[in-house]
Amino acid sequence: MSTISAHLSLGLLTSIGDTLDAFFVEIVEEWERQGARVSPAAGTQSSSFPHQRLLPHVTRSPKPGNALALKELRAWAKEERLDAIITNTANASTLVRLARVNAPVIYFCHGLHWNGAPRVADRIFVGMEQSMLRSTAAIVCINNHDDAWFAEHASSKPRLRLIHGVGLNTDVFARRAPRSWSPADGHPMRIVWVGEMSERKNPFAMIALAAELNARAISFQIDMLGDGEFLERMRRDATPSTNIKLHGRTSPREFFEQADVLVQTSHWEGLPRVALEALAVGLPTVGFDVKGVSDVPHTVVVPEGNIDALADVTVSAARTIDPDLPPLDALSSVHAATSLLQFAHDVASGRIEAGEYRAR
Repeated sequence: MSTISAHLSLGLLTSIGDTLDAFFVEIVEEWERQGARVSPAAGTQSSSFPHQRLLPHVTRSPKPGNALALKELRAWAKEERLDAIITNTANASTLVRLARVNAPVIYFCHGLHWNGAPRVADRIFVGMEQSMLRSTAAIVCINNHDDAWFAEHASSKPRLRLIHGVGLNTDVFARRAPRSWSPADGHPMRIVWVGEMSERKNPFAMIALAAELNARAISFQIDMLGDGEFLERMRRDATPSTNIKLHGRTSPREFFEQADVLVQTSHWEGLPRVALEALAVGLPTVGFDVKGVSDVPHTVVVPEGNIDALADVTVSAARTIDPDLPPLDALSSVHAATSLLQFAHDVASGRIEAGEYRAR
């Protein structure tokens, strides 16, 4: 893909600065390397972009003061002479489309707020997404479920599907030598779990998995990385007999190097970046057959909540060497950034006809 013209002025908007730090540092670096002028903006200050535009009335959750954010957003787009805006996170994405800025808004959806057919409780989210489509120039999504919803409800909008999400720093998550686990090796099977200790991530399923593996007399150790509202309860319930160690919030890279399999227990995901990191390293991944998790290449999934089946695929994946992993450059943030920048350039210049599907 060719380098993009240096004349593109691109806005990147999130609700809070932490999101810029978590997902877009390498993306912005690559955009700027390819010649684009980038203006990040958020409601709180990021640590990675000291010159970002601070928009005080853009908040993570809806608040009455958000009405003042509309003027802030219009001023940002005008003063920076933005050719297009890529927006991510729910509240910021809603506000910038309400503001009617003088630039096409590309909605980068990291995950619609429902899994499968929307429930009654999801109707407010569905209604908001549908109403905002009128002010959306184009859409980026990262899983099959969301892509299908936009195909049905926004068929006139250009869509980009990023198979590997925002990509990774493949220098950090470099591929290890292929290997597999066997009981004859004389060491326990090493299982790793990474995520926020929250209802959606479903960490208590790992206690059930541990009980099942113990019942099968399989030697194993589970390392769980992350913090959150359920951390203290997990510390109480993950007794020594469960063979679970809680490490708090820490980098998974060292654990991935030592592990035999990554287990995911979420009720749904946008596209779990931790699974893509494991894929880059060459660590097998398994999980429940839910939105997002089932979209990660090479992930083995089982029906949600079926612990027996999860134990089966955990052991099987740990004992298997995957011979056909995707190349690291396809998983890189450079690949994702280039796809996004080309898409934004084409949207800004009107080169994409309504309804054209663009997959990368």
